[in-house]
Amino acid sequence: MKEFVIDEYKSGLGHIVLSLESDMDFKFNWKKSDKKLISSDDFSLLICETKIQNSWLPKDMKVDSSHIWICLITKESNQPNPLKLKIKLVKFNSDTTWDYASGEDLDAIEIQNAKYIGHIGTEDAEAFRKRAEENNDLPLRFGDKLGFSASRDYSFTEYIDFGFITNIPELKKGEFIYFHYISAINEKKFSEDGIEMAGISTWYAVDQNKQKFEVYLSTNA
Repeated sequence: MKEFVIDEYKSGLGHIVLSLESDMDFKFNWKKSDKKLISSDDFSLLICETKIQNSWLPKDMKVDSSHIWICLITKESNQPNPLKLKIKLVKFNSDTTWDYASGEDLDAIEIQNAKYIGHIGTEDAEAFRKRAEENNDLPLRFGDKLGFSASRDYSFTEYIDFGFITNIPELKKGEFIYFHYISAINEKKFSEDGIEMAGISTWYAVDQNKQKFEVYLSTNA
């Protein structure tokens, strides 16, 4: 598969790259400061970008830097063509580590080095299932597959080192599907007894639901 880079965000932890993996050829139809339209013969993708607002977080929490990618993917043909979205930290220091940091309706990883700590988060299988059952920018027919129970143990998204890959399911012509990825990073801060305190804010920051971002999806917004 070929990789098509959508965006690269420079942070204190390294560069966070959002890309497509596909055998198809993609191109940018247009770019604005906070939006991009990307297409191939079989797909179009509207990518909206914004940042975390500290007013979204609990009192006394804040994030120093953040980036949000909101993705609406539309199938433009009935031709079956595998497509993946990938978000991953690259170009990082040798002391950088990552770990799992999931929560309710949340797939997330925690990344840190000597100076910075941060998270990358996205919806998990249960969040996908709920949206499918509501036909909320996710086709209803996928609701029976998604989740973590014994009868339906499936998600579009999988963990990789320092990031995630989302496997776009087979869509019919005219169908569309929504995904988002959130990164939030703070400089480390320690309590008097040596407990790192800044990471809890970045975890809360990536734990956001789709409803908060729907306003960004209009091409005229």
